[in-house]
Amino acid sequence: MRSLLIFFGIFAFIGTLCLFLGVYFLFNTMEKNSSWIEANGSISGFDGETPVVAFTYNGNEVTFRSSFSSSDMRSGDEVVVYFPPDNPQEAEIKSFFSQWFLPIFLFAFGLVFEAVGVIGGAEQLKRLNAKRDLFTYGKGQKNISSYC
Repeated sequence: MRSLLIFFGIFAFIGTLCLFLGVYFLFNTMEKNSSWIEANGSISGFDGETPVVAFTYNGNEVTFRSSFSSSDMRSGDEVVVYFPPDNPQEAEIKSFFSQWFLPIFLFAFGLVFEAVGVIGGAEQLKRLNAKRDLFTYGKGQKNISSYC
């Protein structure tokens, strides 16, 4: 019984950790969206599966390898990039998936694990209290049907 309580506690801990990481990545993405500059770029080629993107900023051509790749990307495709104004080499391809997948995934994963941990843990505590009450008060002394 206590091992199940520990099991559900681990689920709740993992859920809480994922929720905090989701908040971190959410604010990170929001900060990038509010302070980074957008520019039009194009995929100039591929380094293995990784697209190489080129764009112009302040009259200079900037080239970077993107960490985001999609099966429908082809050389010559136009993409929107965004980057910190003081360091265009840190540019990233701007897409819904590359920006929001991680926060949404972590929130969904965290909520599921948190729900399993909290609901399962509460149920185990309820059963432990019912057993304790049965042992303490004996049969017939306290109505334990509400615990089972």
